[in-house]
Amino acid sequence: MSIPLIILGLLAVSIVFGAAFVLGSPILAVPILLLLPGPIFMLAAMKRQKRARQISRFREQAKAQKTDFDARDERTLV
Repeated sequence: MSIPLIILGLLAVSIVFGAAFVLGSPILAVPILLLLPGPIFMLAAMKRQKRARQISRFREQAKAQKTDFDARDERTLV
């Protein structure tokens, strides 16, 4: 399910429950529901950044390192 549909569903449910208990609560619930997705998106972005940093670190570690061969090694390589 896409995020906007989930938000609209939560908004509709909050309005129904709010109207059932207190008539003014939907007015207070709507701003709260509009602010709720912000931290969720921030957490998802932080996870993506962390994964990108891990991949970058892995690539740096996997780079070939310069190896110095001595004369005996050079004879066995040729």
